[in-house]
Amino acid sequence: MPTLSRRSRTKDILKGTQAFPPEGLREPFKSIEYTWNDRFPFGIGGQNRTLPADVLQPSEAVKILDYKINRGTLELAWGYTGISNPKGSPIEILNLANYKTIDGIAYLVRIDQDDLQYWNASAWATATGSMTGAVTDVISSAMVLNKLVFCNGVDEAQAWTGGSTYADLATDVNAPAAPRLVIGFADRAVFADICAGSSRNTLSIEWSASGDETDYTSTGAGGLSLVDGQGNNPTDDIVGLAVQNNFLLVPRPSCIWTGVRPGAATLPTSFNSRVQGFGS
Repeated sequence: MPTLSRRSRTKDILKGTQAFPPEGLREPFKSIEYTWNDRFPFGIGGQNRTLPADVLQPSEAVKILDYKINRGTLELAWGYTGISNPKGSPIEILNLANYKTIDGIAYLVRIDQDDLQYWNASAWATATGSMTGAVTDVISSAMVLNKLVFCNGVDEAQAWTGGSTYADLATDVNAPAAPRLVIGFADRAVFADICAGSSRNTLSIEWSASGDETDYTSTGAGGLSLVDGQGNNPTDDIVGLAVQNNFLLVPRPSCIWTGVRPGAATLPTSFNSRVQGFGS
C-alpha cells in the first residue's frame, strides 16, 4: 500500500483531494467534505495550531498587534490616539510636559504660543495667562518644587500649579529676564539663555535660592558664566539643560559641561569638568 509523507498528505488534504484521515491507517473511515470553516475554526488572521508550521498559509500565521514582550510575557503596548482640541481649530503645540506633584496629582500638559492645556482624563482644559510669544518660539518646561515652570525667551518665566490660569513665576527684580531654558536642580530653578538688554546672554546660567524658586536675591541665589581658561567660541551657546542622577548637564555645540552639588548652601552646583568633542 503506498504511503505519503506528512507534508504531501497535508497538502492534499488542504486541496480537498485526499480523504481524511489518509490511506494507510487501519481504522475504517469514509471521505468527508473539508469546508472553509473546518479549516479555519480559529478565524482569519489567527494562529492555526492544527497543521505543521511549514504548510501554514499567510492568513494562518501569528499576528500580534499592539503587544510587546516583557520578560517573557505579552503585555499590551502603548499606542496612539487622537484627542480633541479645546480651541476648535489647528494649533501649534510648542511643548509637551508631564505635570506631577509630590502628592500624586498628574496631568499631561501641552503649551502653545499663549495658552496651556491639560488633559483631565476626559477632555482638554485650558489655562490662560499673559504669554505673548510667537509660534516660532522654543518653549522649555520643567517641574520645579511642585510647580510646572516654563519659558519662551520672550516673556518672564511662567508657573502653573493646576487650575485655569498660569502667571509669572517671580516678581523679584533679580529674576532672570525672559529666559529660554529651565530645569529643576538642587532644590532650585535653574535658567539659561537669558535676555540681557537688547541681546541675550547665552554663555551663563542663573538659579534661585534653595527651596524657593521665586527668590533670586537671598543668599544661595546667583549665576555664573561657563568660560574656560582658553576662552570660548562666541557661537558656542548653551543649547539645553538636563539632569542625570546628581549631575547637571549643560550641552553646547562643541562640548558638554557637567555640574555636581558641592555641598555648599550658597552654591547649587560646581562645574568642575567639561567634556570636549561631544556637543549638541
